[in-house]
Amino acid sequence: MKKLLFSLAFFLHCGFSVFATNGNANDGSLHTIKLEVIGNNWSYVKSFEYYDGTTWTIIDHNDASISYSGFAYKTVAHESSVTGSWAQFTFTGTAIRLNSLGTYATYGGTGKIYIDGVYKKTITFKTSDKTVYELYFDVAVSSVEVSPTTKSINVYESTKLTATVLPSIASNPAISWSSSNIAIATVDEKGLVTGVAAGNATITATSQEGAKTGTSLITVVANPNVHTIKLEVKQYWNWLDSFEYFNGETWTTIDDNDATIIYSGFNLKNGKHESDVPGSLAQLTFTGTGIRMNGAISNMGGEGRIWIDGVYQILISFNTSKTSSTLLFEKTGLSGGTTDLEPAGTDPSMLFYPNPASDFITININNGLNNEQAHVTITDLLGKKVYNSVLVNGYKSQINTSSFTKGVYIVTIRKGTEQYTKKLIVD
Repeated sequence: MKKLLFSLAFFLHCGFSVFATNGNANDGSLHTIKLEVIGNNWSYVKSFEYYDGTTWTIIDHNDASISYSGFAYKTVAHESSVTGSWAQFTFTGTAIRLNSLGTYATYGGTGKIYIDGVYKKTITFKTSDKTVYELYFDVAVSSVEVSPTTKSINVYESTKLTATVLPSIASNPAISWSSSNIAIATVDEKGLVTGVAAGNATITATSQEGAKTGTSLITVVANPNVHTIKLEVKQYWNWLDSFEYFNGETWTTIDDNDATIIYSGFNLKNGKHESDVPGSLAQLTFTGTGIRMNGAISNMGGEGRIWIDGVYQILISFNTSKTSSTLLFEKTGLSGGTTDLEPAGTDPSMLFYPNPASDFITININNGLNNEQAHVTITDLLGKKVYNSVLVNGYKSQINTSSFTKGVYIVTIRKGTEQYTKKLIVD
């Protein structure tokens, strides 16, 4: 045994690398890092740090596990002014760092880094640098966790899920989201889930590397008094002040900073939310029969579209003459959602087909409409417009949906005061 240890120490001292077997860092493989000085200077080697998948361990420059050739010992670090001198450290772990003294260094240096005998790169550091080299080995994804694991939401309500990829140092932490039933609940690329209809759907986060999965069971509840209002910015909006909802007896104010309001593309400025990005959204889900939206004191104003339960309501605007919080929109008499309401006497299933759709839908402009042009818009459940056109009466028009992301959309056909609205499923 003593001979084996002596041979290993001699092997390291002579500058040879100890090669790792099965270089999968998840197994805590053995690795060797070697610094070879070029350019006649390296000030200083202060320490190495290795990561075992849980914690970082610091190995001081004076530790016996570090081998040197051509380096001189200083009180606080090792340094060298000899080209070809080297410092070497062998460890078991998934990541490694080489540290200098940071602002206490007087020169800096240039050197080559070898990992397990293989040249990695040439590095040059300045006196202000502390960590001069850091490397994470290929770390496979072991699991994916989704939080919360269960959640109950209302129709048209949205909730944010969070995916955690383990271990935290996984080389490729990218994930994708999917829903087991987009007719019940949809999910976007950021984990935002939106209820579509009553029922259950499993939302899955899948790792790009290894296809590991985590899930959340979403229960969507149909509550006739739950509604969602969305503000979609047309050009800019400066500023949003508050929403108010009516529960049948009193009005309750929801300040624009309340966590129940979901924003996309808005920024907080002077304590209020604003946006200069067309298509930005502010969304509130509430339980009640009435809703108001108020604009704040502004030196600019704004213009935006209002949607309730996915149905377009009106384009509103306000200007610089507003010097106090101002009522910009009000709608009362809400009961069941409005998304699926169509004018009496119209067969909504004949407005467009097929539904669900994959590559296209066909709209017959003559169904339920007078002999005039019709304005057709298709939006997702967050109010983002994906199609907008005027179709000519008397023709069956095809709309290409092959580029649409799988999910639920709202098709609105308007002509004059007549409006037809229906959900479209793209699968």
